[in-house]
Amino acid sequence: MVKLVSIFSLKPGVDPDEVYKVWREKHTSWVKDKMLPKAKRYTINRLIHKYPLAGGTTAQFDIFGYEMIWFDNLESALRTAERLQSAQPEEFLVKFIKTCKMVIVEGENIKL
Repeated sequence: MVKLVSIFSLKPGVDPDEVYKVWREKHTSWVKDKMLPKAKRYTINRLIHKYPLAGGTTAQFDIFGYEMIWFDNLESALRTAERLQSAQPEEFLVKFIKTCKMVIVEGENIKL
């Protein structure tokens, strides 16, 4: 399986709790309403703690959260990514989000 991952950072001054509520309601409804018909699984992930990077630097990632949508194959993920990129920006992105990046990743489940 492959995952389409969107990573979000917030605009200054927005309420993270409000953003999470809107994000969860809107984006979850997309998947539940089959707007992404080839999606197999969907998760949203909100950062709750940040650590400094290794090597003594004090820089931190400016990320609020990320969502992952699982697909059976790369072609389905690519078609969905193209569809999302060509859509009009929605209220969630315009009102709350400073940066949104999308990537497609392949993972391997390793039994521990």
